[in-house]
Amino acid sequence: MFAIRPSFPPIASDPDKAIASAPRQPRLLERVRDAIRVRHYSIRTEQAYTGWMESVVRAKKPAKLPVVFTREEVRSIMARLDGVRWIMAMLLHGSGLRLLECLRLRVKDIDFDQRCLTVRDGKGGKDRVKVLPDAAIEPLRRQIERVRAVHAQDLAAGFGAVYLPHALDRKYPEANRTIAWQYVFSKTATTSARSRSCSDIRMSARVSDGAAARNRASSITNRRPRLCAAPRKRASYAETAKRSAAPSACACAC
Repeated sequence: MFAIRPSFPPIASDPDKAIASAPRQPRLLERVRDAIRVRHYSIRTEQAYTGWMESVVRAKKPAKLPVVFTREEVRSIMARLDGVRWIMAMLLHGSGLRLLECLRLRVKDIDFDQRCLTVRDGKGGKDRVKVLPDAAIEPLRRQIERVRAVHAQDLAAGFGAVYLPHALDRKYPEANRTIAWQYVFSKTATTSARSRSCSDIRMSARVSDGAAARNRASSITNRRPRLCAAPRKRASYAETAKRSAAPSACACAC
């Protein structure tokens, strides 16, 4: 009996053409970017990971090294700050918050009894609990009292609504005016609330003006002027030719 010889793929005469015809495999950085985007990580995380991989692959010395403050430098910086900036810097340093996470803090996210705060929708779309520094507790209480006073004035003036994430304003229509959802840090609570409310008013005015303009245009388009009140009747070919030859004061075929 004859043995069956295994079949091998034919050898290409030109190796360059064989490599060009083969399907292109995604590069390592492309696969990393796809994996990061599938997991809904932030753009800064993607830039950090890909930048680190590029530096490792290229084996180059990083152009910029991270700067770590000493304790004396931290004390010197904090001594030059006051008010809201001091509270924000204390939370950034003592609680390990990012800048946007600090700016997005709501009143309900601060828990003085447990001495902690909750970061909502942070890096990677996750929530996490951070320790509240002891030095920031009393200044943070006073800041929330100022927010509460300004919010009461906004409500009396007909404002005070804030943005709610994930369409919560449709599920809880009145929640955007409660003190729990107000931002702890804002330029001024009155300016923020009134600017949002005024923008809503301007938007509704533009919508109503646009609808009125469309209604007017539709009424003008659908309007058919009648120059004669006499009922219409079908005319024969001879009558139509006779009327077209002689001038008439009425434009309709009556």
